[in-house]
Amino acid sequence: LLPTNYINIQENSFSPSILSVANGSSITFLNKTTSGHTIVSADSSTIVSPVIASGSYFYVKPDTLSGTLPVNIYYHCKEHPTVTGRIILRP
Repeated sequence: LLPTNYINIQENSFSPSILSVANGSSITFLNKTTSGHTIVSADSSTIVSPVIASGSYFYVKPDTLSGTLPVNIYYHCKEHPTVTGRIILRP
């Protein structure tokens, strides 16, 4: 069992903005702001969260990807499209 990795949702950024994890790892997005945020991957399917309320979290485990690793998963905040991040899924 691999540990959970955390990404903090901040007012104008994700922290860390780039996260490298082993394939099969889980990722938890923690909303540290006072408003809701929706996380969407660039392909609109690998990561699609509901609105994450202030103080809440969203858990994702993108281990269903097949093919050659490492894989880059680019994502953004739907409400703030210029706020972006990347997850590197490695073997």
